[in-house]
Amino acid sequence: MKERLLVMIYLYEGKCLNDIVKLSKRCERTIWLWIKRWNDYGYD
Repeated sequence: MKERLLVMIYLYEGKCLNDIVKLSKRCERTIWLWIKRWNDYGYD
């Protein structure tokens, strides 16, 4: 859960997807899934 929240914080700070992938050490597909879930369901 903490990692997902950090990704959202990085997005709100204006970081690009490539930077977020490097910072989170997760693949791009995972980041996109987390963003989609955030947009669909919010904080869970």
